[in-house]
Amino acid sequence: MKTPRRLVPLLFAVWTLLLAAGPARGEDAAVRELRIDPSTTGVPLGKARLTVDALTRGRNGGDGLQGGYKVEVSPISFASEEGRLTISVSGETLRKLAEGQEVSFTGQAASTNGNNSTVQGTATPGKDSKDGGTIRVRIDSKKGKLVFKTTYHLVR
Repeated sequence: MKTPRRLVPLLFAVWTLLLAAGPARGEDAAVRELRIDPSTTGVPLGKARLTVDALTRGRNGGDGLQGGYKVEVSPISFASEEGRLTISVSGETLRKLAEGQEVSFTGQAASTNGNNSTVQGTATPGKDSKDGGTIRVRIDSKKGKLVFKTTYHLVR
């Protein structure tokens, strides 16, 4: 089958535009994981240290980032806990963060001993890099409220 001569330049132009467009808007395939640096905050009679594993997409590939977490309270070690942290964040929200816009998020911290806590936060990109910045994480649990301020890094 022969392609009409007028159609060839049009097909070439469409093909060039599709190649130049790259991934669809809102697609965050370039962001593989979110890393949150360890942080401490004061608690009555001591301090709490938050450590978060690299947060990656869930197994089902849906919205949200997941990873392990640990809160170590000293000198009151029986108040410490660890478990699974899930942050509800859409691909569009991750794209905005990667482009340098501040974003807010919510989530859930499910400890291994059965305590579930709500998580809220805000990530603010740095002025010099869109791949990192500051992050504020608030954990509301039956034990009380903990607020951690630290830095984050996007891994592409």
